[in-house]
Amino acid sequence: MPFFLPVLAALATAQAPPLQVVSPLPRFLAPGGAMVVRGWAGRDERIGLFVGGRRVATTTSGRLGGFVLRTRAPSSGRYPVAVASPEERRNVGTLVSRPLVLAAAGDVAFGTDVASAIAANGPAYPWSSVGPLLRSADLATANLEGTVSTRGSPVSNKPFTFRGPPSALDAAAESGGIDVFTVANNHSLDFGREAFFD
Repeated sequence: MPFFLPVLAALATAQAPPLQVVSPLPRFLAPGGAMVVRGWAGRDERIGLFVGGRRVATTTSGRLGGFVLRTRAPSSGRYPVAVASPEERRNVGTLVSRPLVLAAAGDVAFGTDVASAIAANGPAYPWSSVGPLLRSADLATANLEGTVSTRGSPVSNKPFTFRGPPSALDAAAESGGIDVFTVANNHSLDFGREAFFD
């Protein structure tokens, strides 16, 4: 059922709608990370947000009853989260607050010998030893030296040009756990703009 139907029904019958929270809690937040809780209540109701039993934010619901509460995640730990109006209290769930785990790898190139290894052993092969470590991070990044494409021609007057198969990119995400590749380097245009945009 869409979240706004109880509000519209309550408005039609002139009853105060029940207090509702419509935004899910994030899987986790880093300490100090922004937390937003959205929901519905009666018109012009005072709403409080409680984290770990402490009121951390208050607001007044709008003309149609919508509200938005904002706070920052506390130090590492697990905290019960609740929203309350003068008449009701709703448990939202448990906020997990912990440090964000980042992993950063250096240069990754899918050309030359790596392309041959991928052709012989499959696109997940380059990630077989380092993939578990990178996948365990919340965010993993690496520098992509070269293009991932089947198009384009090697630029002239360059001793090394790198281009890998498109299957390498999916494997980098799935097997390698790479979330973000940076491309600001001297090999990004090795096979021209068409290959770079691929």
